[in-house]
Amino acid sequence: MHDTKPSLALTALQNFQPSVNEAHKPEICCITCIDGREGAGRYFDFGDQAIRITEIASVIPPYDQAPAGLRAKFSFTKLKNISTIKIVGHSFCGGAETVIGNPDIDAIENPEIRDIVYSLAQSGADLPRLKDAFLRAVEGNKTHAANLLSRHLVLQSLANVSAYPYIDRQMRERHLDMIPLYHVMKQGTGQESHMERFDVENGLWQRTDQAPATHLCGRPFNCAACTSCHGTIQNALEWTPVEYATDDAGAGMTQVPRHIATLLRQRRSFFQPRLSAMAVPLTSAGTNRSPRLSAL
Repeated sequence: MHDTKPSLALTALQNFQPSVNEAHKPEICCITCIDGREGAGRYFDFGDQAIRITEIASVIPPYDQAPAGLRAKFSFTKLKNISTIKIVGHSFCGGAETVIGNPDIDAIENPEIRDIVYSLAQSGADLPRLKDAFLRAVEGNKTHAANLLSRHLVLQSLANVSAYPYIDRQMRERHLDMIPLYHVMKQGTGQESHMERFDVENGLWQRTDQAPATHLCGRPFNCAACTSCHGTIQNALEWTPVEYATDDAGAGMTQVPRHIATLLRQRRSFFQPRLSAMAVPLTSAGTNRSPRLSAL
């Protein structure tokens, strides 16, 4: 008499969830830091609709400097449903903090620290110049300087990956949106973490209550936004003058990337308390008011 019970293999197949048994069709590619804290909370509850790429400080190097394995992750030739790429930086990033403390690769003796700094230098950002400029602008506060650097690396990486051949083509054909985000982490402080998005239209960082798994680009289809937004990102990376407090209790001018200059002027009392106390007038559009949200 034959055994009529189904085989273990058949039973296993019958119990598979459809998402496992079918081809993976993600809609979002999310680039985040390797920091384990970035996996916590509702912001990264993607289910099976996203693929996630993790790199130190979310850094993506230019195409011609990226290893083959990384370039392959952005070919998307078989993942045709990908319509959004999100690059997410975060506050208190260990990689950015390491750079602020050790910006000169040639002077680093510890090989592990050298590797971390080198991985961020692959972004193409001028780390020694950024470190000096940020520390001067935020009155020597290393935590603030590192948080500014992690924001900047998000836009630098976005500019890099936007130029990858397949990505560039998809953007220009309006099949793909690129969204830069910054996760202000508050775990353990009694305050709620939140997400900020770089508003490419207005060139500034703004709080958003939507999670990365949500498509955030609400621009009309015929606005040619992806091409113009890419130009806005390049403009945001350009260096521009900004006010800072000098050691002799005066005020001077230094240069930082444009998006950081805008952020400093928006949230001067947080980033530049000594300068704010002087009531130094802004040199560009904006008002010197206390920020309503955390400026980390």
